[in-house]
Amino acid sequence: MKTLEIEFCDFETRQKKLVHTWKLLDTAPTKKWLTCLEDNFKKNCPRHTRFAGFIDGPYDQAYLAEKLNSFIDRINREGNHPIKERASEVYDQEFCNAVHHHFEILIGPIWQRNPYYLQASKDYAEAVNGLNHYIHEMESLKRGKENFAKNPDSVFGAICSEFHDSARHSFEPEFYQHFKIDIDFGDLVLHYAQIGKTWWEVYIDQDEDIFPEAILPLQQINGEFDIFFGQVHLSPQQREQFHAWLRQQGQDPADLSLGLGSLKIGTFVRDNSKSIADYQKEMAWHLEISKISVHEGQKTLLEKSYT
Repeated sequence: MKTLEIEFCDFETRQKKLVHTWKLLDTAPTKKWLTCLEDNFKKNCPRHTRFAGFIDGPYDQAYLAEKLNSFIDRINREGNHPIKERASEVYDQEFCNAVHHHFEILIGPIWQRNPYYLQASKDYAEAVNGLNHYIHEMESLKRGKENFAKNPDSVFGAICSEFHDSARHSFEPEFYQHFKIDIDFGDLVLHYAQIGKTWWEVYIDQDEDIFPEAILPLQQINGEFDIFFGQVHLSPQQREQFHAWLRQQGQDPADLSLGLGSLKIGTFVRDNSKSIADYQKEMAWHLEISKISVHEGQKTLLEKSYT
């Protein structure tokens, strides 16, 4: 059995360490993901990791709004696509949907990137990508606080690790058999390595601004991954409400090619003496990755350190 081990640290001093382990599933998409991860390590692909929804840490709405407005200001200085919206210390879902829509326009789909984005400076490209990153962090923080008020163990934190300049590979048809809506605590899943949203995300966000052609199932795999420090177990009623909404959109809930939910590739090795709230609070102060490694028994198959 193969395992993934990630060493986390605090993002300021990088001194405090925290190590977590996942049992990797013996499935075709997991095996393909591992080959992509190895390729990313060999090519030294730059890694960017977002930590969203950890409500006990240094990130708050004011911090995220300040970061997001700085990116909007950078884009507006270019003058090619003015953004009138401004982030504030009060969360606004309509604002988030509108800014994500700007991001989709500015970057373009993966198969036809916006020519201006392709020719732009590194500073401009960082600002465009920052729109996406910080909108999702705002959404996760807001939902985390709401869930905590209802039940401390219902907080949902997410870690999204991306590899820039990584090679992308098309999905095999059999991969779609592995998608599911329900999420167990600590699940390791494939990252949405493309531009747009899934039908599930559009439903959760109540997004009415998104272009229809930007609603896409996950179609590419490139070694990127997400970790969910939370859980989602839909009741039969909740599942039927989602399915009814899908049918209203002209979609068939039984169509596996829709890629509903996420594709799990690893199971979290959990200390059952810790509650979900315990894990959330601990992770909130380790918002950086210092090492990623893959093992089989005592043998280290892959390893990459980040300084």
